[in-house]
Amino acid sequence: MIPYSRVVWAVHAWVCALLVLSGSQAGAAPRAAGGVRLLDAMDEAPATVVALVRAPGSVGRQAFRAELVVETSLRGRLEPGTRVSMAWEELAASRGLRFDDGERVLLSLVALPGASIWRQRFPDPEERTALLTIAMDGDAFLRRPALGTVLLLQHYLALGREARQAGAGAGSLVDLAAQAELPLSRAALDRLRGVPALNELLGAASATQLVGAFRRPDADAAFLAGLADLIGSRSLEATRPALESLLASKPPAPAEAFEALVLLDGGVSGPTLEQVLEEAPPARRRVAARHANGPEAEAALARLLRSDPVPEVRLAAAERLAELGGEDAIKPLLLGLGDTEPSVRGAAARWLGGLGEPAVAPLRQMVEGNDPEAASAAVVALGLSPAPEAREALVEISNSHPDGAIRSLAEIVLSRSLGHRH
Repeated sequence: MIPYSRVVWAVHAWVCALLVLSGSQAGAAPRAAGGVRLLDAMDEAPATVVALVRAPGSVGRQAFRAELVVETSLRGRLEPGTRVSMAWEELAASRGLRFDDGERVLLSLVALPGASIWRQRFPDPEERTALLTIAMDGDAFLRRPALGTVLLLQHYLALGREARQAGAGAGSLVDLAAQAELPLSRAALDRLRGVPALNELLGAASATQLVGAFRRPDADAAFLAGLADLIGSRSLEATRPALESLLASKPPAPAEAFEALVLLDGGVSGPTLEQVLEEAPPARRRVAARHANGPEAEAALARLLRSDPVPEVRLAAAERLAELGGEDAIKPLLLGLGDTEPSVRGAAARWLGGLGEPAVAPLRQMVEGNDPEAASAAVVALGLSPAPEAREALVEISNSHPDGAIRSLAEIVLSRSLGHRH
């Protein structure tokens, strides 16, 4: 029997993922998030309002209905005080009811589709005609919008389509990205990516405000990553002074702010790379490893993979080595096969397997070494390799290796229980 410590980490990770999923389902049913597609809907939907939801409930399988009492009209002819009926679908049975009675929501509304399923649910033509539904297939809504968010959206919509693509529109989107609720802020970041000549449109105040969003107390990883990507992918040099100031301030800025500056620079190299890898906190070392370049990068990454105390940094070093080095990365990546962290061993095995025939002989030698964890990882790497020589090596290992656990693992890999290749 193969000892648990020798079972391939992929199985362990898969089981852990199932446990996490089952645990999350044990609690209260999540509700549809909304918000991210709201800006797109506001361009097209005939009505966008802030309203109170009254008496939400089911009208049949997957269909729900509620009354809306309009508080504020951002677009369209639904005046404050108007009462309208709204219907929508909840296709995921695991979701909770989308809206609570008395909940205040911002939503874009469109006419109910004429599909036969809705005619069956509401056979009365007059009733069906009067019903509205949520735009963007039910995604164009935001729960409990702040008054400031509503005012920002009113200002943005008042600009008109052409002005939204100019400096005033970019400034309004920056306001939303920095101040609105996170789903709407992410939508604003997405829309900013499509604004032509964005760097030229950003004034100093807007650039500073955009960078200041890295300090949002409610910012999650997805928002921070999106903000860094926007700055880097659109080469927003206007944000550089604010980024440099932020990174020099206390408390330390999120690592994503450092990544934004790294993306503006096109990577990290030379003395800056050495300094960051020697002196910076782990999160910044991980960013530097992910974007290391220049003639000294491979040696620096090999040192990280060999000796950095933080697994996430070693993992980033392994992945960047594989991207940079090709066949030259084989030797340092072999060190990763013996790492104490399964994720690092997995990354090293995946990249080494992807290198094909040049990596087979070194992997075969690793299987014969004295480190059982490294030998197991090397077997999996051979299983991930498309080279015919890798399969030949696995057959030999399964037949003749002195360690029964390694022989059994080679048999599992050969049978494609792990590492399917198509």
